[in-house]
Amino acid sequence: MTTSMPRILDGVRAGSPQGTAPRREYDVTRTTMRQRELAKMAELQRLGQPIGLRLFQLYRHRYARAGLAALVGNRSVRRCTLTGRIDQRYLDAFLEVLQQDTTASTGTSVRLKRLVDKRVVQRHGANFFHPLAENL
Repeated sequence: MTTSMPRILDGVRAGSPQGTAPRREYDVTRTTMRQRELAKMAELQRLGQPIGLRLFQLYRHRYARAGLAALVGNRSVRRCTLTGRIDQRYLDAFLEVLQQDTTASTGTSVRLKRLVDKRVVQRHGANFFHPLAENL
């Protein structure tokens, strides 16, 4: 699919040398976009990779809008930050307490969490609740 889209849009396969003449069925001066789409679909069918017109057009529109990255499946793209879904206010309090607490004794993670919880309550009130922070 990655070489298909440039051929559909401008008639020449991606990575072709400068001045390469397009194949007749993809020549933008002789064919309409619809004809080029149908030619590509027929080619994919012959290769055992059939695709419907609407799906192909969806891919073409995505490619035209965002390039090659738009053709990559989004399921494999990580959508969360390194800190997950923890409220930024809790993270800010954690970093402050951690920074201030560097000269104190090593303590425990329970003590650190208690100090962070106390800081969050001071800043945001006793009603501040973050379910993921309880598991820290």
